[in-house]
Amino acid sequence: MKFRLYSLLALVATAGLVACSDDPTDEGRGDPFAIVTDRTQLVATEGVSTSITAYTIDRNNRRIPGALTGQIAGGPVSLDSTVYVQELSETRFFMTGTDVTDGVDLTITGHNLTKTAHIIVE
Repeated sequence: MKFRLYSLLALVATAGLVACSDDPTDEGRGDPFAIVTDRTQLVATEGVSTSITAYTIDRNNRRIPGALTGQIAGGPVSLDSTVYVQELSETRFFMTGTDVTDGVDLTITGHNLTKTAHIIVE
């Protein structure tokens, strides 16, 4: 009888420990935290195509899959194409400066986040 009681208590205690998660990396997993770019400012040569790479991370610095969008608000820089690389969970923005300018902003959005990269054309 005592053996069954202790066995039952041990089983309940084990189930209770398994249900609790003390893993500090569980918090914030999968929640969009920031958009990361390979450049925050880009100096481009007039007429030459160049690119900026961006991806979204969670609070544990893990990449979150999903394409990002980019927009250039006027100015002498054209956004030629946007390519999402699924294997790397990153988006690449290809653009060309058509005239010399002190700066135009590329606004990158996705997962309810926004990031700006500054483009200067020489």
